[in-house]
Amino acid sequence: MNGANDPAARLAAVLALFVQRQQTNLLFIRRADRGDPWSSDIALPGGHVDPGDADALAAAYRETTEEIGIMPDAITYLGDLGALATHLPGLTVRVFVGLWDGLAPVEPDPVEVSRVFEVPLALLVDLHRRHGYDTESGEALCDRLEYPVNEGAIWGLTARIIHRLLGLVAV
Repeated sequence: MNGANDPAARLAAVLALFVQRQQTNLLFIRRADRGDPWSSDIALPGGHVDPGDADALAAAYRETTEEIGIMPDAITYLGDLGALATHLPGLTVRVFVGLWDGLAPVEPDPVEVSRVFEVPLALLVDLHRRHGYDTESGEALCDRLEYPVNEGAIWGLTARIIHRLLGLVAV
């Protein structure tokens, strides 16, 4: 991870949003196909921290509103999971956790998001334990880390974020 004083360092921020329905779910997006490295991937809402953002959390809220229409006042902030390095040189992603009230419908921006869906937390916990992910670090699992759900495979950085999150909530 590049230091904070490195001019080449870039920062992005995402929100892992829980929503309580009949069960507790985690909200995901499928990115639109835009020809970039993240096209069509399953991800968490978020994006780059812009110079006008007060901080990384403000960027995560802004990006969530822009991408799927969830307003910050509909989210209860739960915490900061820290930062994860990406495979792209100089890019770090800061991960925040919130509880979305789920009252208003999502409004995905079709330029950025092709689909918004929820996955039951219990399913993610079951996959986490069944695949033995609870006994290894996300970094050690590397490319083997994957959470197959109905909408496709959650892999890469998003899987590492889920691994870190489940390590805290599924003890």
